[in-house]
Amino acid sequence: MTLRIDHCVLKGTVRNDMKNTIDGWLEVRSTRGTATVLLALVGNLPGHLAGQSLHFINHQLPPTSPDSTLPDATLPDGLQYHQIGVLGSCSLHRNSRTAPTQITPFTLCWHGPDGPVKLQITHSLVTVQPPQHLLDLPPSPPLQPTTNSTPPVTTPLPSPAELPNPDLLPGQRRAWLILKPLLARLAQAGIAFHLCPHCTSRDALRQITRQILPKLQTELPANRNSAPQSFSSAEYCTLCQQEFAELQALLSDDTPEKPRNPQKLPFPVSGSGPRIWNSGTSSTSMVAW
Repeated sequence: MTLRIDHCVLKGTVRNDMKNTIDGWLEVRSTRGTATVLLALVGNLPGHLAGQSLHFINHQLPPTSPDSTLPDATLPDGLQYHQIGVLGSCSLHRNSRTAPTQITPFTLCWHGPDGPVKLQITHSLVTVQPPQHLLDLPPSPPLQPTTNSTPPVTTPLPSPAELPNPDLLPGQRRAWLILKPLLARLAQAGIAFHLCPHCTSRDALRQITRQILPKLQTELPANRNSAPQSFSSAEYCTLCQQEFAELQALLSDDTPEKPRNPQKLPFPVSGSGPRIWNSGTSSTSMVAW
């Protein structure tokens, strides 16, 4: 059964600045006020939206007041704060691709820890722009699980023997058709597998069936409300490892450490115990050596 959250999402950001990765946030109405839900999905925005960042505001929500109770305007019980999983679909009916901000219908679907989730807004203010390096989160606190929510249902994981051999699949399209429901099944079990930009669907299937699933047979999270257990194809990607090593080399400082005081270096005091650091000013300070 698909979980519909159209009536409780106030606004949000969805960005696709890295291939195979969609992240962002949603600000939602919950029984405890406004709260934040994080998105960390596998997939790419379709067509001209690929590589872009979308910010939307829901204009079809009715206003609320402190003395009114709108059961249909609050988030259903059980939605997880950290929405991992795989993108289902995303559509944006823009009248013009040149105008960055428009009033337009907007739909976002994904398969996450709560199963299929659908957000469909018929009247939303959407801004399309290049993604930013930093993801600005709303001031709302993280969504907290409710005490009267339905007890979690344990989702069994498939064994590697149940899945086809990735090396025998006819192409990447076929591999994706197998990978997509597998990522959804992992998400319902509280397992996130993130694809790096270099990873193909066949590569991901190899890593999941040969490295990840064997590790998970005895390491399932105790319950769905705990933090997701995350894996990434970057751990097995030689290109990612090479880029990381190059980044480390750029960030590392190979020059000798500059002394705190190039004119007067620290000198020991006779005997044991602390030493005196001459700061180069009129005062000295005692520091443990």
